[in-house]
Order: sequence, then C-alpha cells, then structure tokens
Amino acid sequence: MNEPSLIKGGYAQDTRGKVIYVNDFDMKDVRRFYQISNSEINYERGWQGHKIEQRWFHAIKGIFKIKLIAFEEHKRSDYIDCKVFILSEKEPAILHIPPGYVSNIKAETEENLLGVYSDFTLGSIDDEIRYDLGYFNKTIEINND
Repeated sequence: MNEPSLIKGGYAQDTRGKVIYVNDFDMKDVRRFYQISNSEINYERGWQGHKIEQRWFHAIKGIFKIKLIAFEEHKRSDYIDCKVFILSEKEPAILHIPPGYVSNIKAETEENLLGVYSDFTLGSIDDEIRYDLGYFNKTIEINND
C-alpha cells in the first residue's frame, strides 16, 4: 500500500502581491474539488475514508490537524499507528492520501478552509467507509511533518 505524502510548495512575494504554489502537485487524476470549513475548533470530522478513492488536502485558510489510519492496520493490533500531518496556509503543501486510509480532520484555527481534491466524481463509486469518532481510541500518533 502507498503511504500518505506531503507535497511541499511555497510562495513568492513582491510589490504586486503574493503567489502561492505547489508546483509538484500533478492534477492529472483529479476529477472533483470541494471545500470543508469547520464551524468550531474542537469539532473533529472523522473517521471517514476510501478503499479505492484517493484524495489530496490543501489548507486554503488556517491550520488543520489531519490524522490518518490505514484500514487494515486496526485489525492487526490493539494499538494503531496514526499518521499526523499539520497543514497550514502559511506553509503551502498538498497532503496526498492514497486509497486505503481513513481520515480525521480538525481545524486548529477559528478561520479555516480546507480544499479537497478527489480522483472520482461524486456518486461514481460506492466507496465511503465511516467509523464512529471514538472507534480508534488506542492510537500511537506519528508526526509526519
């Protein structure tokens, strides 16, 4: 199984303004784009994922803590490796989430907007997996910044 990865970007600024970029993000597989904004900082969206679909996350506004767990990982052990990524508008990057992972999304700032890209159009496959928020209560967080 492929591992989640961070595609780093940057920005350039001059008297005209700022250009934010993630030049190494290849969008050839992207079929859909949507945005998520959490109304409360303490609200966690999760656990939700896909066995076939891959996604890419980008912090457009604010800071997000993204936790990822491989589907099959929780069946092997009482304690589960949970990969943790911090996405910030101040450090442009795209988090690639390959198929086979569930995610938990938490905004760390009041103002927040997360861009999400997917390689399948809405409703084209039946691939959404959900677990209750407390389902993965024995995790070992591994920072991947």
